[in-house]
Amino acid sequence: MWQELYKTVLRYLLRLGLSRQDAEDMAQEALLSTYLHLDSIQPGLTC
Repeated sequence: MWQELYKTVLRYLLRLGLSRQDAEDMAQEALLSTYLHLDSIQPGLTC
């Protein structure tokens, strides 16, 4: 599951024009932050 999310985020960031290295770093940081805060995410809420 996490690998697919990483690939999706990476592709999105690359389409925005980020360099591969920057996109990889940002995707990794985004997923790490999500993982670390999973307990505070309430299911069913949308922005």
